[in-house]
Amino acid sequence: MSRQMNENMVTRVIKQTNQCMEDLISTFTQKMKIMEDKMDNIINENTYLRGKVNVVINASIEQNQSLHEKIDSLMGMNKVLVEEIESLKKPKVKKPKPDLVERVRCKCLTKKGEQCRKFCIEGCDTCKQHANIQMKSTTKNGSLSDDTDKSPPDKPDGRKRKVPVKQKVAPPVHNHKPGETPDEPCELCNSHGDVFDTEMPDEEFSGVSVDGITLEERLRRAIEEEEVENGSESECIEEENSNVNSDTTNSKSWADIAEEDNNVKY
Repeated sequence: MSRQMNENMVTRVIKQTNQCMEDLISTFTQKMKIMEDKMDNIINENTYLRGKVNVVINASIEQNQSLHEKIDSLMGMNKVLVEEIESLKKPKVKKPKPDLVERVRCKCLTKKGEQCRKFCIEGCDTCKQHANIQMKSTTKNGSLSDDTDKSPPDKPDGRKRKVPVKQKVAPPVHNHKPGETPDEPCELCNSHGDVFDTEMPDEEFSGVSVDGITLEERLRRAIEEEEVENGSESECIEEENSNVNSDTTNSKSWADIAEEDNNVKY
């Protein structure tokens, strides 16, 4: 009896395990089918997307080809236009010559006895250097006459005089940050330009004529005046030094006068 019971127990266990294995196999097969269906869907989606990508690539290739053809045609047109422009001759336009203003030569004489080669300044019949010499001589004469009338200055009381402090002029500053457009007009940008303005190098400038005289004519005159000044500056300096030396020899100090009085024999 015990043996038969054991056999029954074993058969039951075997049947149960077989049943479990069958259930596992069925669930596994179902899951495999689901995975196969998902894989088929993914493959179909990939093929669909590949088709769309191929369509877009083909369309872009066709557009690029048409653009290249247009660019080639434009390059050919530009070459033709450049050749036509080079073939055309630009007419020469004669610029009107500005009216030359008569310049008067300085009437003063140099140390060598020759007339000064510089030109007179506005409102004066001498050049700038001779006008300065005349101003110095007049101020010296006026100071000598004033010194005789003045009484000797008082002795200092030992206190230091207050020296007025010079106020520093503030440098010009932009009224906006770099790269920003100012709400109010910026004086520094108007006078010197904006460094961060990308269109500044493309700006074109033209010379302004002053009193009918162009910039080239003014530069030429300035160069001529500088050459003349360099030639006669040394002569005027020697003349001024000789005048200063003569003034120093004529003016004697009180010590020299006292020595002369002591040397006089009665």
